Amino acid sequence: MKLPLEQQAIRARAFHPLGTFVEFPEADAEKSVPERFEKIAKQFPDHIAVKTRTQALTYDELNGRANRLAHELLSRRGLVAEPVALFLSERSDVVVAYMAVLKAGKFAVVLDPLAEVSRSSHIVKDCGAHVMIVDQDTNCVGTKLVPDECMILSLTPFRSDLSRTNPEVPIPSEAMAYLRYTSGSTGNAKGAIRTHRHVFHDAMGLINQLHLGSADVLTTLSPVSLGKHLLGPLLCGASFCPLTAQKEGLVLLLQWLRKERTTVYHSFPTALRHFLNYLSHQR
Repeated sequence: MKLPLEQQAIRARAFHPLGTFVEFPEADAEKSVPERFEKIAKQFPDHIAVKTRTQALTYDELNGRANRLAHELLSRRGLVAEPVALFLSERSDVVVAYMAVLKAGKFAVVLDPLAEVSRSSHIVKDCGAHVMIVDQDTNCVGTKLVPDECMILSLTPFRSDLSRTNPEVPIPSEAMAYLRYTSGSTGNAKGAIRTHRHVFHDAMGLINQLHLGSADVLTTLSPVSLGKHLLGPLLCGASFCPLTAQKEGLVLLLQWLRKERTTVYHSFPTALRHFLNYLSHQR
């Protein structure tokens, strides 16, 4: 339901008084994620796309790295729409790998390195992944999770000899983007498919509801996820600056929010309560 003009004016003043918000067009929801992302990367090449405590990538750098990995996936696996497991310790590498998988016309299955090995092993077998992307920290465990016929691709050292050009693989909006697994609290984790159209509608809702734009910085404490809180910023030119609460703790959160000038914060309620309790003791 459309808000009355008076309420629209109030909402407009509450977000970005400088008028930097550009509404996410509904027509873009029928495109593929790489198509929209490549448009944003061309528009904001020098903006920070993703930043962690150990690495920062501009949109141009992120797009270039994703393109190199996508070309490697295509050279090794062709245009098969298949699952690719992401077993990576660095959140910025997860973003690079996820975008590369989508650019190659495949779909991603993210594994949490902090989760129990039995859960990760079940997910790999259940989804039938024939490719796993690892890094130096996860390579050893990753090779034990997969069957012999599964290919292991390592991001470290990162190959620089592959093409940085966009692969331009035609991807319909109904193509699979990622496979999301449940917590498995009542048994083995089960996968649910999310298409490019699903991803776009989720990201569009986040962007338009919060008035996200290129001046925004989104920080999340949530576990590794391929949903709207990752793609929302990257599809409108904002910066994605996550922290891993399990590894880095809440003590660093206040410093991080101030340093990165975070404009949007997301976490589970429990983490927020712990953070507010910590702040109350700092006065």
